[in-house]
Amino acid sequence: QNFNNPVLDFDQTPPGVLSLDLMVYFARNQQDNYVRLVLENSSRDDKHECPFGKTTIHITKMLCEILKIGEQPTETGQDFYPMFFTHDSAFEEFYCICVQLFNKTWKEMSAIKDDFDKVGYVVHDQIVLALDNKPSSLDSFKQKLQSLSYAEILKKRQQERADREKFDSQALPVVELQKKIKPDIIELVRQQRFNFLISGTAFHKISNKRLRDKSRWYCRLSPNHKFLHYGDIDDTMVCPHIEALPEKLAITDVRDLVTGKNCPHIKNVRTHKMTTELAFSILFDPDDSLNFIAPDKETWSLWSDGINALLGKPMVSARATTDVDMLLTMEMKLRLLDLENIPIPDQPPPIPPLPKNYNFTLTA
Repeated sequence: QNFNNPVLDFDQTPPGVLSLDLMVYFARNQQDNYVRLVLENSSRDDKHECPFGKTTIHITKMLCEILKIGEQPTETGQDFYPMFFTHDSAFEEFYCICVQLFNKTWKEMSAIKDDFDKVGYVVHDQIVLALDNKPSSLDSFKQKLQSLSYAEILKKRQQERADREKFDSQALPVVELQKKIKPDIIELVRQQRFNFLISGTAFHKISNKRLRDKSRWYCRLSPNHKFLHYGDIDDTMVCPHIEALPEKLAITDVRDLVTGKNCPHIKNVRTHKMTTELAFSILFDPDDSLNFIAPDKETWSLWSDGINALLGKPMVSARATTDVDMLLTMEMKLRLLDLENIPIPDQPPPIPPLPKNYNFTLTA
């Protein structure tokens, strides 16, 4: 960090001169690994070069914090690492493994100089996780690190975050907040369905001989949500105006929505399973129906949800459940953003008792 006087880099204790001693040990006792590490970084682009001196100082300070080097021993300490009693220069060898690990992780992350701290956090997790197994030797510690790649650490972090979010979501205050927010989310999804119906969809016409015909018809909801306008269209019409659709059905005349095999145009006809799944019918008085075959599953979900919403019924499609859950999760994350890493109590704080009287006064 101090190009004019590099000695100043070793003033802070820890790591102090220990990091300099470790670099010398690495260069003298593991010359092949040292030369390989230096040459590998020399051949990289300047912004992708992993700075060896800065890495050593960072690694040394990290190891001192993890192993509590420089702190007074305690009688209640429970951590014991047998591997440090298997070599005369165990800590130096430990450093050599870790500095090579830093370089390996740097390469896996395709890191640049600005990512130095990010790589340091990952390496810290790798070392701590490997030490949790209390390795019996430096070789076993090194083997454990082989399985703790950057991808594995990333997977563990994502799993921990998911577990924490799942645990937090079960806290009573969070559950109460979800209940309060959910009606607004459902209403938002309802409005999205209405907007989709207002835009309208082109459907294939249904003939008596077969369920799919080359000719098409179009159906869309009026902006005031009171009528369904529909009519035949030709290939040149993409999104016809309401005025171009001669037929209309009042929503107040609609009795029910049926899907699948319950549809009048599906009951007595042998059809492909996919066609049956995409079918829905709007029943209206006295015994008439408006029959549909949706072009795809998404359109089927949006139309069935929209019609049910118009009739005051719940939206029951899998797509509606997914949309509500996704929006609710996003809204909860935004609401709880300020509580990151703050434990959420299972129970809300108690409400203080009411005062004996309400004769409040202000004093200077």
